[in-house]
Amino acid sequence: MKSLTVAAALAALLVPALAGASCIEPPEAGKWVNVNPATSGLARIEIRFVCQDVVINGKLYPPGAPWYIRAFGVEVAAQRMASGHIYATFGQDGVRRTVYARMSEFRPGQLWVYAWTGADNGAHAWFKRE
Repeated sequence: MKSLTVAAALAALLVPALAGASCIEPPEAGKWVNVNPATSGLARIEIRFVCQDVVINGKLYPPGAPWYIRAFGVEVAAQRMASGHIYATFGQDGVRRTVYARMSEFRPGQLWVYAWTGADNGAHAWFKRE
C-alpha cells in the first residue's frame, strides 16, 4: 500500500511536467521541398525537433538528440551549431554526406540547405514548406 502511495505521488508530480512542454516549435522544424522542381540534388528534407524541457535524474527527457534530419532516405541525429545552422552527417554505402540547414536571411519563410559529399564542392538550395 505504501509503494502505491509513493507511485501515485510521483505520477502526480511528473505527469503535469511532461504534459506541459514549454518549448516553442522552431521555424526550421517541418517537411520541406526544394523550390526548384527540376533539381538534380536534394529534393526533400525533413527537420524534426524534440522538446527536452524536463530533467529526470539529471538527464534531459525525452532521451536522445533534440534535432533530427531526414534526407537521402535516412533520418539521423543532428545538432544546432553556435552559428544557428542545424548540422548532420549521413553515411550510406561508403559515402559521407554532410548537410547544414538554416532559415534564409534573404528569402523569408524559406530554408537554406547546403549539402555535399567529400568528393564535390557541395551545393546549396532553398526549400519551401511542403
